[in-house]
Amino acid sequence: GGATVYWSQPSGATYAMGAARKGELEVTLERVDPISAVDRRLIFTVTAIGFGVAALMVWLVSGGLALRLRGRLNELSGSADRVAEGHLEHRARVTDDEVGRLAETFNRMAARLEHDEARQRDFLADVAHELRTPVTAIEGFACALEDGTARSDEDRREAAAFIREEAARMRELVRELQE
Repeated sequence: GGATVYWSQPSGATYAMGAARKGELEVTLERVDPISAVDRRLIFTVTAIGFGVAALMVWLVSGGLALRLRGRLNELSGSADRVAEGHLEHRARVTDDEVGRLAETFNRMAARLEHDEARQRDFLADVAHELRTPVTAIEGFACALEDGTARSDEDRREAAAFIREEAARMRELVRELQE
């Protein structure tokens, strides 16, 4: 008699519909849109929570990486301070990242400084040794002139000549140092 009977009442907008008729009987099938069937507040809440969790994960991971990087840079800075204080044997820990490559370069620099300082110490020891000999000879002959050990004119001339030769030798050593 023209009555409509629903097997189940649609809840939300439909996006597909089909109808079939046989005599007086008509059957209509409707497919409900699954998105419209879900509460829009629920979708918003789930989406917001998803973005929040993703942002939290990004923040935690980036914060952890920043802490690790800051720790490595502080460690490298401490190594630089130690070398600046004169501990040239100190080396930074090398890792397999950008900071590790910087530490490797720093270690090469520290090794070069250590090597150069050792060469400088050796050089100064050699210079001191080379200068000590003529200074000792000049001092000895000057004492001989002063205390009267060199009594004859010939002895005094010999002492003065020796002092002049050793002074010339020292002048040559100083010139070589300047070069």
